[in-house]
Order: sequence, then structure tokens, then C-alpha cells
Amino acid sequence: MIRVESELYSYVKLHLQNATPCFYDISTNTYRRISDAWIGPLTGPQAMLAPPVTPREGWVRFMPNRSRVLLALERIRLKAEHQMLFDAVDRLQRLMLSIREHHFPLEDSKGVRISLVPSDMAIGASVMLGENDVVISASSDWSRKNPAAIAALKQQQKFRLVVICYDIIPLIFPQFFPSQDIESFRIYWEQMFVGADLVLVNAKCTKDDIENYCRVRNLAFTKIAIAPLGCDLTKVAGENTMQLRPELRAGQYVLFVSTIEPRKNHQLLLSVWRELMEDGLIERTGFKLVFVGRRGWMNEAVQSQLDGNLFADTLLYLEHVNDEELSILYANAAFCVYPSLYEGFGLPVVEAFTRGKAVICSTGGSLGEIFEGVMPCIDPLDKSAWRRQIASWIECPDYPKEAAAGVSRCFQAKTWPEAISNIITLTLSSV
Repeated sequence: MIRVESELYSYVKLHLQNATPCFYDISTNTYRRISDAWIGPLTGPQAMLAPPVTPREGWVRFMPNRSRVLLALERIRLKAEHQMLFDAVDRLQRLMLSIREHHFPLEDSKGVRISLVPSDMAIGASVMLGENDVVISASSDWSRKNPAAIAALKQQQKFRLVVICYDIIPLIFPQFFPSQDIESFRIYWEQMFVGADLVLVNAKCTKDDIENYCRVRNLAFTKIAIAPLGCDLTKVAGENTMQLRPELRAGQYVLFVSTIEPRKNHQLLLSVWRELMEDGLIERTGFKLVFVGRRGWMNEAVQSQLDGNLFADTLLYLEHVNDEELSILYANAAFCVYPSLYEGFGLPVVEAFTRGKAVICSTGGSLGEIFEGVMPCIDPLDKSAWRRQIASWIECPDYPKEAAAGVSRCFQAKTWPEAISNIITLTLSSV
């Protein structure tokens, strides 16, 4: 589950006694309860939901054979009644994946095992909905849903539907995404924009994008309201003195937290960093550039540079980082950067602010709307301006410190409980 779903469940569990956590089952076109045995793990870091077993158009048929075997083994492991079988299957999965993977994907950076739960094991009885019920869809699993069938179910059962749309970037910048995903994304959201009772977005920019998109296509879009995301980064005790990775020194690295994909604009930073190396600034100051985030899609050009050791030891890429280490990395960074070409919200910028860090930010999408006037916001295509700003902050450490000191006066992030409370309030007042 994504963070919003987890926070939504935690909030309604405390404040709404009649709320029911559900999962949309595409094989039966019904909303089904998440079983009591799995709701806790699935809303935390201990488990994640596997793809449906019988989705529309036989999705499992297109899974790589290795993934299907992994899922079949995971089913055996989770049902094992004896520890010996449980451990044996775990070892077999690790052996199978070690052939092609440097990191076991079903394990966090501390070595804690993550369960990959088959959807048919995690979901239970169908939920009968009626005109007094409201379904809040906070997930980003549009590829696992049948929008036409949901619309028919809604018409039949008369429930009200609220969907959270984080952005429509695949529709306005399709070049950043695999072509096979764009059409299913379009079909789903066009149905939701027309058929849902309320669409919640995280920034005015996304609201404007949806309205403009629908007007151009003569779609009679539904009500849209703005509900910013929350941000809670728990401070780690003693994090400012905790030992960093040996490759890093406190206050001498620039941090960028993001999935590696074209839209995030890693290439701009790589080009800027290469020029700063050629100027001798990086060698004189001992600064490093740190990328944190999983490998995404269409990232071959950037990934080849990261894997090719083109930046000697001045660039560090960390793919698997847990919350504790991320907190330490934020705390000890000189400053952060976020050059994304377009964003629906830009949560990593808010996370950096909550860590007391200054951020050089792009103007792409909602970033300029939310952060301009708080931090330097630069056109994501203006490499020269990015180079000047980064060089200035490296050469004069007081600049980012002064910028960070002013954040609390100019920007106040919502906590997750505040954000979810706002979502519930908007939902109940609008539908």
C-alpha cells in the first residue's frame, strides 16, 4: 500500500468506527474486505500486496516466469505450518533471485523479510455497498481496476465514490512513461473524472491540469478539491552524531531523493556535477552528490552513468535505504536538490524541510506553486542557473544554512493526521 492508504487506515481506525478497509477485486468487480490477519502488515512495512491472480485480460500471463515462480513459492511459504518448510522456501527464493539480483527485493535494508501476499489470500468477503456508503480510493493501482465495471457497480449499488488523483503527468507528458501504461491510465482517469462524486488533488496545479485536460476533450468533469499531503519524519535519537556511511562526511554532500526515471531529471544534475568536477570545485571542497531512490523506468542513460564509475568517488547511488538511514542522510546533508521536470506535489521537498534542510527546487508543475518564495526555484531546463546555484551553496555553506533557517517562517507542512482529517472533512462535506 502507498503511504496515503496506510495513513488513511490508521486514522479511520481511531476516529471512524464504521469504516471498512477494502480492496477492489477486478476478477469479481466487487469491493472486498481485507482480512483481519493481513490488514496490520499490509498497512505497515512488513507486507505488500502481490498482483491479482485473475485480473482483467489475464495479466499474470504476462509476468516473467521467474516472477510467477516467486509468487507461487511465496504462497507456499505464507501457508507453511512448520518452520522448516517456511525457512526452506525462503532459502529457495533467495537462491533463485541471487542469480540476477544484487539485493533480495523482499527484504529491507535491515534484513527484515517483507511478505509478498497474494491478493486472494489477503481479501475476504465482498462488501455490499449502498447509498449511505462512501468509497475513498486513495491508491495508485489504476492498472488493476476496471473503470467501466466500477461505474456500473456504482450505478447499481448507489454508493458515492471519492478518488485521490496525485497527478495526470502521463497524460500531459507521455514521453516520460512506457507507452503500454499510458492508455490504461487514460481510460481509468477519464472515467473517474466524469463518474466519481469527488476528485481530491494535492495541489492547485493538478486541479488546473485536470480541468484543462477535460475541457479540451469535452469531458464534463466532477467536483475537484485540494487536499495537500502530510509529512511526518520521525527524528532519530542522536541522528546528527550517528555514523554515516564511510564514503560520506557530514555537511559535505548534496542529496537528491527520488526514483530514477526521466521526469525526475537526474541527467541535469549529472551534467552539472561533471562541469563542477572539471572546474575543480568538487576536488577543492571534497563534496559529493548522493542519489537515493529505487530504479524506475526508461532510465538506461542515467543508469549507465551511475554504473560506469564516470564520477570517480564523488557520486554515491543508494538504491535500498530504510527510514532510519534516510533520516540520517537528510540530517547530515549540506543541502538538497529537486530538479524534477514536473511534479504533482513534491513530497521529498517537504520532507527535506521537516529535516531543517534547504532545497534548490525546480519550477516544474506544482513545485513553483508550493515552494517559490520559500527556496530558490529554478527552471528545470536551465542548466547554467542550476550550476551557478549549486556552486554558490557549495562554496558558501552559510547560504543554505540561512535559507533553511527561514523555512519555518515561510512554510508549515501538515502532519499526516492533519492531512487525513482534511481528506475526511472534504469527503463528508462534498458528497
